[in-house]
Amino acid sequence: MAGSSDETDSATFEATRSGSTNLSYRTSSGPLTESRIWLDGGARAGTWVDPQGASHAIAYHNMTTEPFWFFPVMIVQDALSGENNVVASYVGAGTFNGTAVHHLRLVAVPPGAASAPGLIEALSQTELYLDPGTLLPVGLTYRDHPDGTLTVDIPVEVLFSAYLAMNGVEVPTQIEQLRSNSVTLDLQVQSVAINAGVVLPASSTE
Repeated sequence: MAGSSDETDSATFEATRSGSTNLSYRTSSGPLTESRIWLDGGARAGTWVDPQGASHAIAYHNMTTEPFWFFPVMIVQDALSGENNVVASYVGAGTFNGTAVHHLRLVAVPPGAASAPGLIEALSQTELYLDPGTLLPVGLTYRDHPDGTLTVDIPVEVLFSAYLAMNGVEVPTQIEQLRSNSVTLDLQVQSVAINAGVVLPASSTE
C-alpha cells in the first residue's frame, strides 16, 4: 500500500539463522525483491530490485535493526541466544496498542562498527512486545531512515496476530507493517516451511 494505491498479490519471505533475508513480491507491474545479506564476520549488505529490473543499494544504517521482523520466532531466538550480536534487555511491564505486554529491547552492534558503537546501537534498537499470558510477540517497533540521512526518523510498527501452529511452530497468520502510522503492508500468511534448506548468499544455510 502507498497513499491511495492498494495492490493484492503474492509474496515469499525467506530467512536464514545467519541473518540473511530475501523478500520477493509479485506485483502488477512486475517482480519486486529485497535482499539483506549477513556476510562472513557479521558485515551486512543489502539491495532491492524494482519491477523494471534496476538494482538499488540499501543504506547500511537501515540494515541494523532486527532482520526477522516478519517471523517472530526467530526474533525471540535472537533475544534468548544472543546470536547475530543481539543483546536483549527487559524494560518492564507496560502496554502496547492498549494491551498489557512485557517489553523487551533488542540492540545489535555488528562487527566492524567499533568506530561508532553508540550510534549503531541507537540505530539498531528494536522494541519487542510479548503477550504476558502466552509470551508470544504481539508487535515490535523500530526506526527507519531516508537513505541519505540518519537524522530523520521514520517510525515503523509491526503487529502480529491470529497465531496458528504450523509445522510445530506458533506463527502469526496476520502481520501488519505500519510506517509513520499508515499501513503499508498487510500479510496474510498461507504457509510456513521450517528448516527448508533455504540458500541465501551468506555464511550459513538453514
